[in-house]
Amino acid sequence: MSNPEPNVYSDLAYESVEPRKKLNWLGITSLGMGLLVGLLELVLIVLAGVRTNAARGTMSETEAMMIGFGILGGLIMALVGGAVGFGSLFIRGREKISGWIGVTINAVIVLGVLAMLVIGLLA
Repeated sequence: MSNPEPNVYSDLAYESVEPRKKLNWLGITSLGMGLLVGLLELVLIVLAGVRTNAARGTMSETEAMMIGFGILGGLIMALVGGAVGFGSLFIRGREKISGWIGVTINAVIVLGVLAMLVIGLLA
């Protein structure tokens, strides 16, 4: 007697299923760095605006330097985050979406800070 039901546990049933890709920790790190640095930059820019408004359009040199160094430090961290995210794109067998999002967020931060520097120099 033969069994008319197909064997669902045979190897042929699982042939078309691809294994799930593993998490890409470098990409997740890049994404986290981008989010934290973006939040830090936003807080520093708002702080600079509030301090300038409270001081009637002028800010002390010490405050301006501290905020400026914080923004430049965030720029450097965004460059590092972008490099980590870019490196995560070349790891085989790992998912790539977190790396792409991390690179994009960090690139937006770098371009935004550089645009603010150019606007500040031209003003």
